[in-house]
Amino acid sequence: MRSELPELIEYVRRNYPDKRTVLLTNGLNMTNYDYALLLKKAGLQYCIISFNGFQASTHKAFNGRDLSLEKKRALHNLNKLKIWTILSMTLAKGINEDEFGDVLFYGLSNLDFIRQIRLRNVSDIGKFHGGTNIYMSDMLKMVSGATGFSLPEMFTENNVSNRRTKTGNYFVMNIFNMMRRYSQKAYPLLLQQAYQTYNSTLMADKRQLPPDERLTFSIEIFFWPTAGNIDLDECRRFCIDHVTTDGEILPFWEALFRDELLRKRARENTTISNE
Repeated sequence: MRSELPELIEYVRRNYPDKRTVLLTNGLNMTNYDYALLLKKAGLQYCIISFNGFQASTHKAFNGRDLSLEKKRALHNLNKLKIWTILSMTLAKGINEDEFGDVLFYGLSNLDFIRQIRLRNVSDIGKFHGGTNIYMSDMLKMVSGATGFSLPEMFTENNVSNRRTKTGNYFVMNIFNMMRRYSQKAYPLLLQQAYQTYNSTLMADKRQLPPDERLTFSIEIFFWPTAGNIDLDECRRFCIDHVTTDGEILPFWEALFRDELLRKRARENTTISNE
C-alpha cells in the first residue's frame, strides 16, 4: 500500500548490508509479477506471506472472501523470482486446525524457495475478540502429530531455549537438524524426501552459497498471550521489537497490546464526543 516501498527496501540494503530485508504481506500485490520483480531488484530477500490454508472456507473466515487463487499466484511469482518465503499460518479453533499438515507438506514440497512455516494463534486483539484460544501446547501437538517428532524430542531442538531472550511464547525448530539427530525414526514419506533433498544439496550449498541462501527448513511458533494472561517480564525478553502507533519502540507483544489500548481509548473518546 506504500508507493515508496521499493525505495525503503533499497535504503535498508544500502545502509544495513548485514541485515536481511523482509516483507510481511498478505501477498495480494505480489500477484503482479512486474511489481514483485521491482521489489526483488530493490533488494528484497525474504517475504513472510500470510497463508492460513487452502480451503475457500478458511479464506472467507479470515478475509471475508476466497483468496486461494491470489495466494497461489503470489507464491508462484515468489518461487519464480527465488525470493525466500516464509508461510505465516494463523490458527483459529474450529476454522483451520485441520489444514496445518497440508500447509507443512506444501512447504516441504517447495524447498527451492520456502524456508519456514510460522504458526501463530489468534488473540483477544483486533477483530477476534471473544474467540476460543489455541495455546502453545496445542500448536506443539499439531507439529508433533504431522511430523512424527515426540514432544520431548522437539524440546531438545528448540532453538530459543538457550538464548538470552528465551521465552515460553516462542519456539523454533529446524526440521533437518531434528531428522539428523533422530535418524532412526520412521518419518512420513514427504518428510523423508525433503531430507534426501537437503542431504544431496548440503555440500554444494556450503561451497557455493552464503549462509542466508543455504537450504534449510524450520517451524516457528508464536504464541500470542491474551490481555488477561500476558507476562510483561517474559514478553520483554523477546528478540523482536515493534513501533507503536504513538512512535514508541517496545517488545513485540507489549507494543501490540499498547496499540490495542490506544485504539480502545480512541473509541471511548469518540463515543464521549458523540454523546
